Amino acid sequence: MTLHDLDLNLLRVLDALLAERNVTHAAQRLGLSQSTVSAALVKLRSLFDDELFIKRPHGVEATPRALALQAPLAEVMAAIRDTILSRAAFDPATQQRTFLLLFGELGQMLFAPRLLSVLRRVAPGVQLRVMAGAASQRLALFERGEVELAVGYFPEFSDSTLYQQRLYAAQPLVCVARADHPALTDGALTQALFAQLDHAVVGTEGGYPQLYEPVLRHLGIRHRVAIELSSLAAAAPVLAGSDLVAVVPEGLARLMCHDGRFRMHAAPVRFPDCEVRQFWHRRLHHDPGLVWLRQLVATELGHSPLHDDAAASR
Repeated sequence: MTLHDLDLNLLRVLDALLAERNVTHAAQRLGLSQSTVSAALVKLRSLFDDELFIKRPHGVEATPRALALQAPLAEVMAAIRDTILSRAAFDPATQQRTFLLLFGELGQMLFAPRLLSVLRRVAPGVQLRVMAGAASQRLALFERGEVELAVGYFPEFSDSTLYQQRLYAAQPLVCVARADHPALTDGALTQALFAQLDHAVVGTEGGYPQLYEPVLRHLGIRHRVAIELSSLAAAAPVLAGSDLVAVVPEGLARLMCHDGRFRMHAAPVRFPDCEVRQFWHRRLHHDPGLVWLRQLVATELGHSPLHDDAAASR
């Protein structure tokens, strides 16, 4: 294969198939018919002398050869889009674009509705595709071009080469329990009572327990753990039917307390706040659409003066 054999339209199809792992969804992403994408796949298989994608009941499975092409292809497509095809500015009022976002579980509950509300007013042609992803896989999502911007508390990115911007540190950890908890009728939660109660440890997938458990160990406060749950959303049904207490971000506690079933209590010791940042890959640093979106996120979600902590390798 030589450069003469390459067709940019075929590379677009390959990029979409790698992202969607479904011929129909790839066609929708590209604005093409399914038959056109299928025909392009036939040409791609011949070009690379590989099946590339194997049909499965719910889509297609990428071959090792296709997976090996994913990261370099994402770089090439981003370079073409950002340096050759990019416009001088992004006009949110007229442009059509789907942004690929990574929000943690709490971010999907708190940030996504706020951001969508603004976008419906100022950028009617913009769509959001939001995912969470396992913590161990999130950096790979950036490398493969499946995520363009991450917003939230992501400790796994602290030592990465991603660009990052601090938005705020206004998510203190608090305690929450059902409103009629027999041991909390007066609303006071002391260190001694905190240690006596049984606990639900929630949000392990998001890394929230790592914020407060070292503090408890340092102070010699032992708490009995009845259940550990990867999800933050699981806190509500578990606490509603038990006498357990949980340490959660304040934003989640306020959502839970909205209907009166739960009560929020100040933590008996000072825990670190959940610092919220936005992260992006260096190849998208100058993308006009992402520059605009980052500014919008900073304006709408940032509660303090912002500064770039450019951790990216240049």
